[in-house]
Amino acid sequence: ASGTVYEAVHRESGDRFALKMAPIEDLAELTNEIGLQQLTNHPNVVHFKEAFATKREVCIVLELMSGGSLTDCLGVRVEWPEPLIAYVCRETLSALAFMHTNHRLHRDIKSDNILVEPDGRVKVTDFGFAINLTKEQDKRTSVVGTPYWMAPELIRGLEYDGKVDVWSLGITALEMAEGEPPHMSEPPLRALLLITISAPPELRQPRKWSRAFGDFVRACCDPDADRRASAVELLEHPFLSTAGTKEDFGKFVEKRMAAKRRR
Repeated sequence: ASGTVYEAVHRESGDRFALKMAPIEDLAELTNEIGLQQLTNHPNVVHFKEAFATKREVCIVLELMSGGSLTDCLGVRVEWPEPLIAYVCRETLSALAFMHTNHRLHRDIKSDNILVEPDGRVKVTDFGFAINLTKEQDKRTSVVGTPYWMAPELIRGLEYDGKVDVWSLGITALEMAEGEPPHMSEPPLRALLLITISAPPELRQPRKWSRAFGDFVRACCDPDADRRASAVELLEHPFLSTAGTKEDFGKFVEKRMAAKRRR
């Protein structure tokens, strides 16, 4: 949303990178994103290389994830094996637990902002909405994010913490299982209303999935943020112990990439 991304090759080394380009007028807005991306050095976060500005543009140089976004692997007709859903959730939670422990919120977790590779890697990207907190100021009230993945407390303008990212991950888990997030057929404003007044989102066909998966979604999407599990707690959830291997997920990504090329 905040720029155009290109694939580039470094002339001397031959290494490939992703270049995020934005108008120089956006430099002030991008400063926070660049800073948080640079500070968040974790295996499940897209690696920041450098940033520089010309007279016309800001360029952020990032690790290239050639598999694209998780969104490219989704669809209402795409059957996701449950162990691979658990694998993506575990890898994403590892990044979120690291961020939250260091008082940082992402605030826009969704399939578009989770990148994948044919070798099985899963990484969180796009820190455009991320924010750094201090120990003294560990809550926020500003309303940001993408409607269908937003937590109720964030929509209501209440104080919130890292558990808004946990809610968004729960919605992303449903997205993998069912091809799209709840309320996707509704206009954004109505979806925001429904998130705040409807029963907590759950799997539409619970018998198709394990009890552990259903419980994981409920732990992520408890409307009461005080009862909702934290990222650190969820890393111990039994559902994640069923996660498939990195190799199996890589094969799945490769298969989806091939299907996309055929289309």
